[in-house]
Amino acid sequence: MMSRTKLIALLAVAALIVPLISTSVEFSADDSDYEIKEIETYRPNEDEPTMKEYRIYSDMPNVPFITLDGLYNIYSGKEMKTTFSDGKVTYINPINTEVTATIDTETWTFKCDNYSAFKAPLTEEDRSARFMKSTSEATHEETTKTIAIGDYDIPLYFDDGNIWMPVQTAADLFLSPFAYYTYCIPELICCITVYESLSGTPAKLEAVIQKEIEVLSYETVRSADLVDLTYKELCLVIDNNYGKPDTAALGKELQKSKLDDVLNNYNESTKKIASWLQSDDYVEYIAGLTALGAYLNDGGHTSFPVLNNIIGDERKTEVINLLNTIDVPEIRDKGTIMNKLKEARTNVLGSGDYHESGDTAMFTFDTFVTDLEGWENYYDNKGELPKDTYGSVIAALEKAKKNPNIKNFIFDVTTNSGGDSSPCLAIISIMTGDYSYMYNKFVDTELSVEMKSHIDTNLDGKFDEKDLKKQYDFNFAILCTNNSFSSGNLLPVYAKERGIMIMGETSGGGCFAMSLAGTADGLFGTISTTYGLSDSKWNSVESGAAPDVVLVDTNSDSDLKALYDMEKLSSAMNEFYSGSSDNVIIIVVAVVVIGVLLIAAFLKFRN
Repeated sequence: MMSRTKLIALLAVAALIVPLISTSVEFSADDSDYEIKEIETYRPNEDEPTMKEYRIYSDMPNVPFITLDGLYNIYSGKEMKTTFSDGKVTYINPINTEVTATIDTETWTFKCDNYSAFKAPLTEEDRSARFMKSTSEATHEETTKTIAIGDYDIPLYFDDGNIWMPVQTAADLFLSPFAYYTYCIPELICCITVYESLSGTPAKLEAVIQKEIEVLSYETVRSADLVDLTYKELCLVIDNNYGKPDTAALGKELQKSKLDDVLNNYNESTKKIASWLQSDDYVEYIAGLTALGAYLNDGGHTSFPVLNNIIGDERKTEVINLLNTIDVPEIRDKGTIMNKLKEARTNVLGSGDYHESGDTAMFTFDTFVTDLEGWENYYDNKGELPKDTYGSVIAALEKAKKNPNIKNFIFDVTTNSGGDSSPCLAIISIMTGDYSYMYNKFVDTELSVEMKSHIDTNLDGKFDEKDLKKQYDFNFAILCTNNSFSSGNLLPVYAKERGIMIMGETSGGGCFAMSLAGTADGLFGTISTTYGLSDSKWNSVESGAAPDVVLVDTNSDSDLKALYDMEKLSSAMNEFYSGSSDNVIIIVVAVVVIGVLLIAAFLKFRN
């Protein structure tokens, strides 16, 4: 294990050298082992690149190296203090100095007692939309996060009290659905926030995308250093930072064993995938990465869509021909089903996202997005209502409010693939006239957190009791399908728990929050993290919300137009909510009758 580790500078204090010698570290004081190279780097929230210095080691000529605190500085602009003692490098979060992580230079093990806080360096104020004020409470404290980097034989270099590691390794130690991510190729490094990606692909990623297209389309032989590092890095990430959902073909296997062992023992096809992932031939590598994505696919959060960025049919055909030689899990063709749903909706209701018929209005949206700058402008400068999800929902509700005939309002998420959870929680508060709650569970550290959100439902810029009442006197319902995924699944799950009607089809799961991801050679991907979404009883939301009224089965030849039959939807809602009213009346009458009988019995007893 230690033969791949070099000390670049001899330590001056002999007491510090003794434990390092005992672990068979290979020493080197030769500065020629690496060179300093400036690489074009995009920092988060900046559209223009700057030149940053990285180390390039002689035996890893295509891999830029950085320290963990060095990458943190690129991310946040803040200095992360480091100390070295007893063979351990300690990294101290500058926002909260009680949050630390260590890397042991004897075992090359990363440990952190508060990993969720350490790798999410944004403040709560930075992360929240202005229409939302949240408090959180841990219901189960976090256990120590341990990542045995040394088990993966990833090259690490100790020098002057700190550890130099591949940029991708440092990025993956910070992997989170809430903060930053890095795409790293030898001549370009792009660091972005997850919030930059919520409204679409940031313009600065176009350069990275172009590089990927060029590599996938024209390169034929992969460099040996990247072949080796990319596979090891994939194993580290999947073993330590992938949620391993049951719905993925290898999910349950990965809960018991590491990726390399699973691939080499699960079946002959996965064994071939392991071989392809370590091939220096680009066609084999692309096939391996594509197939791995299929085995890890959980409905939409984990994916390596590299085939999409290949120009030219010849290479794409070669990859497909290879894939046809192995067994690959069939991935539900959500794109085709989505298109059929949208076509059915247009045929029934016409174009647009707002529809009225009789006593019912419906608002359709395909993603959950938040325009953070738009809300700043709305509240601080009396600007226009943002046209993101929450702003558009309010606009639709106001439109329905002007029609005195409307008494039912449907949120249509039949083609909603998810996104930011903030507007999802806002919609819950709009429907209930109450706080909204979110239940988060980290499957790796066992941390469970209940988040209580106060939503500015009347948009007066204040968080007070006026928000805690229904602003709109409608019966509400959620219309969903098996394509309602992630936050599109979370909305019907939480709505059902609050007594809101669900119609259509069981929603489509997506219980782990997604993070941007990439490979050590700079290819794009996404990954389900270890951050799980739960219902109020801490059960996984992977099974979705079952409808109160079943309308279709999107996996069969059901008539999808039935989903958008406003007359049928109105009738179902009226029956559901009138039934609820009847039940309340029955309960009240029963209580009154029982009370009268008890009083009569008491009076009789006294007489």
